[in-house]
Amino acid sequence: MAFSDKLRGQIDKRIQAAKTAFRAGAKDILSDAKSLCPVKTGKLKDSIKMTEAKNGEMFIISANAQNKKGINYAKFVEFDPRIARPFLYPAFYNNVDSVIENVKAALEGGR
Repeated sequence: MAFSDKLRGQIDKRIQAAKTAFRAGAKDILSDAKSLCPVKTGKLKDSIKMTEAKNGEMFIISANAQNKKGINYAKFVEFDPRIARPFLYPAFYNNVDSVIENVKAALEGGR
């Protein structure tokens, strides 16, 4: 096996490990968002979902609960200062450092 093939194999292995670490971090953010979400009926908490994009290179965590008029009210809970019950951004900020460290460790080969 040529050196370039061995190198490519090592790079692919570390990229996959980084994607696995990133996915685990996204799941931690998802879990934290659900635990921070205010619960009145449970509809908002149940609407919090994670979508994987770009083959594991991006994760979208969103909440899309709607009221009876079809209005997505997650944005009001998250951003309206009168409600002041954000849950998505705090979940992200609570976990971002550990996600970065875990992905970095995966890329470095677990060192």
